[in-house]
Amino acid sequence: DRHGHLCAGTSTGGRGFERVGRVSDSATPTGNYATSLAAVSCTGVGEDILDEGLAVRIVVRVTDGLSLHEAFDRSFAEARARNRDFGAIGLDATGAIAWGKSCPVLFAAFHDGTTLGDTLDLPL
Repeated sequence: DRHGHLCAGTSTGGRGFERVGRVSDSATPTGNYATSLAAVSCTGVGEDILDEGLAVRIVVRVTDGLSLHEAFDRSFAEARARNRDFGAIGLDATGAIAWGKSCPVLFAAFHDGTTLGDTLDLPL
């Protein structure tokens, strides 16, 4: 926001046939996580996102000194090596936007203060 606060959020539609009582990644820090340095929101197969601790992993890497893009690159290289099925979009305190996917397509929208677009417009 205009005060520099970051947040992350995702609604879940589910993929269907989830077990009764299942808690999705959207309700946990692995699916959505934000600090004053970075915010990440994930989508995809919830169990894969949980196994990777994806949103937290990316934000912690930014906290440890990687750029947002470096944190995404490293996290998604690891995810692809483990055949995960998900994607994520993130924002850091400088306004940088990054996204990654280990699946064929990721749909997400963004507005950087000037440009309104979607992840189909951005190079990976």
